[in-house]
Amino acid sequence: MEETLEFSAKKLRHDVVANLFKVRIDSIKPYALMLAPVYIYLKSNRKLIAVKGPLDFFTASELRHLIPFKYFYFSPFIAAVLPYREAGRQARFVLNMKEQEVVGKAESLYPEIILPPSPFERSDAILRIIGPLWWKYKEGVGVDPFLVTVFVNELCMLFPTDKLMLARDKDIENYDLALLRSSWVVFLCLLLGYCSLEFINNIRIQVFDDVINKKLVKSDAEEILDIISISYSTLRSSRLKIIKSDVFSESDEKIGLKLAARMKRVEREFLSSGSHPPSIYGKRGFIDV
Repeated sequence: MEETLEFSAKKLRHDVVANLFKVRIDSIKPYALMLAPVYIYLKSNRKLIAVKGPLDFFTASELRHLIPFKYFYFSPFIAAVLPYREAGRQARFVLNMKEQEVVGKAESLYPEIILPPSPFERSDAILRIIGPLWWKYKEGVGVDPFLVTVFVNELCMLFPTDKLMLARDKDIENYDLALLRSSWVVFLCLLLGYCSLEFINNIRIQVFDDVINKKLVKSDAEEILDIISISYSTLRSSRLKIIKSDVFSESDEKIGLKLAARMKRVEREFLSSGSHPPSIYGKRGFIDV
């Protein structure tokens, strides 16, 4: 079986079951992207074997076939993705905020209107959500592109199923890169203050399609093309461990300078730090260093 994003442990010892996250198979939706390697437990020979890799998905027929196993098992790494999923939900809520009418007392002739946040307030709220997703790594301030994809996958609408199937079957490695790059473009757009959910969804799908088909994205907006250009140059491979923020300050392009300026505020006010920054690499991830 060809895998999507590579991972190290194709089998696990049975004695680690107690340390794994267990999820009912019937709770998994078809075509939902998996956020870590997925295992099933074979009671007959007491082994855990991988059935899907990260960023892969199950079809409806695959899920029906696996239902007798009852549960999928995920490594403890899944805990590292939860803050990124929650950030995606929060960002979606902010971008979805619309004008609301609040009806007062029955005798009131003038219902209260709650206005949506201004573009500046919305942009600031988004920066406060995505800022802590940047971490202080040994190599410098950066973000894991896989975890960016987790965040964006929660923020945006699901990809059409036929698009996912065709892309994965056409070229697995390029499929990974398309998911990562399309998510990275969305992340940079948010960092720069683009706060239309419709736009975010559209640019994600457009970049995904163009990476799969190996074509250049077309746009009437020069800045969007610049964002896509710098996103491609900073994410050249699906094997990149982290994207460091200093790549923006090293750029002579206007868009790079704008991103560097935004990152100064992130590093000053929101940057996360700790002894174990989240990463898909190493003992706490799913790829051996």
